[in-house]
Amino acid sequence: MKTPIIFLPTAFVLLFSSYSFSQIWSKVDCGSEFTIALKSDNTLWAWGSNLNGQLGVGSTNSKDVPTQISQDSDWVEFGVGSFQAFGIKNNGTLWAWGLNSVGQLGTGNTTQEISPVQVGSDANWKSLAVGLGHALALKADSTLWSWGYNSNGQLGLGNTTDALTPQQIGIANNWVGVSAGAIHSLGLKNDSTLWVWGLNGNGQLGLGTAIDKLIPTQIDILHNWIEINAGFEYSLARKSNGTIWSWGFNGNGQLGIGNTTQQSLPIQIGTSSNWTQIVGGSAFSFAINTDQNLFGWGYNGSGQLGNGTVSQSTTPSPIGVLNDWIQISAAKGAPAGGSVIGSHSAGIHGDKKSICSAGTNYIGQLGDSSNIDNTEFQCETGNLALSLDELHHVFSSITVYPNPSSGIFNVDFENNYSSTFNYKVTTITGEVIKNEKNISNSFTLDFRNYMQGIYFLIFEKNGVQTLKKLIVD
Repeated sequence: MKTPIIFLPTAFVLLFSSYSFSQIWSKVDCGSEFTIALKSDNTLWAWGSNLNGQLGVGSTNSKDVPTQISQDSDWVEFGVGSFQAFGIKNNGTLWAWGLNSVGQLGTGNTTQEISPVQVGSDANWKSLAVGLGHALALKADSTLWSWGYNSNGQLGLGNTTDALTPQQIGIANNWVGVSAGAIHSLGLKNDSTLWVWGLNGNGQLGLGTAIDKLIPTQIDILHNWIEINAGFEYSLARKSNGTIWSWGFNGNGQLGIGNTTQQSLPIQIGTSSNWTQIVGGSAFSFAINTDQNLFGWGYNGSGQLGNGTVSQSTTPSPIGVLNDWIQISAAKGAPAGGSVIGSHSAGIHGDKKSICSAGTNYIGQLGDSSNIDNTEFQCETGNLALSLDELHHVFSSITVYPNPSSGIFNVDFENNYSSTFNYKVTTITGEVIKNEKNISNSFTLDFRNYMQGIYFLIFEKNGVQTLKKLIVD
């Protein structure tokens, strides 16, 4: 007969988060190792790495579930860079937080900020784009402004001098779109012309050369460009006829043209003409078509394409069977030890109650509290569809039997709730011995190789936890 190990009794614990469960998501964007999203109630939320304060939550503690940025509910737009982020409020003011080593926050200094601080006093900001160390923004009068790192003219000011505060690019007042790569920039004017500037060593400006440009330079004589999106060292653009084009660095197939050959001029991706959205990331890309199907290509070493593999693709490949994608984002790149980090993705799907995410998750950038990588899109991140009462009902219906057990525990969701939950198993001292997702309404836990004693089974969803005590006798 086994000798039981006696522990002090532990109370059943049910913890509730402060999430608002009645809203839906409007937009999501990925930094190099973090994610920010805007909800329909105009609150802003962040999760993932926070070593430089890029989450804007008042500390440098990383978060593995969505955490609200300030208590403000007047955000209408935001932009995410590699290690910094910006938000625009409904009064037109611009706010910044995160890394500021080269003045990329535009606040007039190089002081890192862990909470949103206002950029200047202007109150007519409309939209923005953020790169590795520089930012671009449009005002309501359609003028274009830039600030931050300017090593290769990516600010478009005609020089290579860094700018600590927003500076106007030229005198044009007909800009309608802007996108920032690592060290290059793209802009659209209201006549559908496409303009480029900054670093061009890999042909990312699409001008047929490798010469940097210090001011906006038109990419060709055509007037049919309607969407732009810059990756780390490459560029994507969409024409009015629904075709998509790419140029620049292509070492991982991120141009989507069936090979890994660098291109210095725009080249069409495939033959389809039904594309509605394009996104470039560190070394991988996405596009959504008119049927709201999602396609991905490029580097996939962490499963960031969400197609269930870690194999890269050099052409647009369909992602799963979901066909109701609304928006997609790919992690911004950042240099690290000769490589480029940034290997997760997130998108809004269906009824917008969920954010679906894939890829690396070692510091919580997928926001599902598991810190487990996903090679397929999991639509549990920030899923606010359940109310607190509903969650209480779901959790209260979980049964574990037999308990005590000699090693095999059965776990059932009695109400047949059809969703996955993160769960952890810990020792009484808090050591995590399992950290997984349940994949069905009934499953088993095998403790036959573990010592006698008390363990804890912890389920979590939307930041809400419930704990079950397991006794191995």
